[in-house]
Amino acid sequence: TALKRALNVNEARLSFTAHGGVCLCVLKTMLQHMDITVRIDLALPSTDQIDHLSPAKLISDELKAGAPALQHVDLRFDWAHAHEDARKKSIILLPSVISVRLMNSTFAIAGPTVTALFLAAEEAAFRWLRMDIYNILRSCPNLVTLSLQMVLVDVDALTLPEQNTYRPAGTVVLNKLRYMHMSDTCREWLMMSANVTVPMACRVHADVILPMSGSVGYALTDLQSACQNSSMSPSMWQIGSRHHVMALRLRDTGTANTQWQWPEYMTLSFGDTVTQASTFRDPNSQGSAGSFTVRNAALSLTSVENPWMHIHNDGVRRHRAVDVFLRGCKSLGLED
Repeated sequence: TALKRALNVNEARLSFTAHGGVCLCVLKTMLQHMDITVRIDLALPSTDQIDHLSPAKLISDELKAGAPALQHVDLRFDWAHAHEDARKKSIILLPSVISVRLMNSTFAIAGPTVTALFLAAEEAAFRWLRMDIYNILRSCPNLVTLSLQMVLVDVDALTLPEQNTYRPAGTVVLNKLRYMHMSDTCREWLMMSANVTVPMACRVHADVILPMSGSVGYALTDLQSACQNSSMSPSMWQIGSRHHVMALRLRDTGTANTQWQWPEYMTLSFGDTVTQASTFRDPNSQGSAGSFTVRNAALSLTSVENPWMHIHNDGVRRHRAVDVFLRGCKSLGLED
């Protein structure tokens, strides 16, 4: 087999890439050779299986035992079911890892050599305490690229006793960061922007999720207040004033009621040209200087295939929502 031939090479180095059910067939074989593996790129079935049968646990146990050659990790776990055992989180420090991309993972990988870190969660069971995420960042002082997508516990969803015992996370300094994308609640964005220090050269992309559709009593004034508070954070200062072009992007629900519904999202992005400003989603692009997005929680966090089919008349004129959004972003360099 290809694996046997590779193992016969002097100073062999392995790279594993597999998506779908085949992963389980090769997983245990692969994990036997983690000491010489430099890359793993796997899309795995659900982590809901109990204890030793869980793919996430199999991988994390081997990584904890040591993976000295591992440089690139890309693991995506099915989120369909989250067994209670899968909610236990762990941070694994490795000596040589450069890039880490994890979705719905019960463990995180960190270390002084990590320059790119992407963490995402599609289900609440896979979200982390703020203190743990900040500890991960502290363990990656040489980060250049950072993306956090809904990986922080929703504090508002906790019980009152849990909220009262929610521990502070402290501060983090990332002096080498050049790209930061964070998609989370307004609370977590404000905490991140106040407690995580990044250099002025960092391209910051804030993606603030707000309870628009389906939230009783959420009004245009709430939207404006959230925009004002979020866009005035230290991480967003002077982004707009340093560049010539500001581009507005809006996506509506596409239904018959779209003129009377909150949009799916609204984005302001910045650059020296429209083309550059529009590349804000690409961490490898140097064109966009930064962006600020507000996103409709009802359309962004649901697992329903076509959630807009369940969104009815919000009683909010779309053009008024856009106007209030822009007014709330005046600190980014907009003028009346």
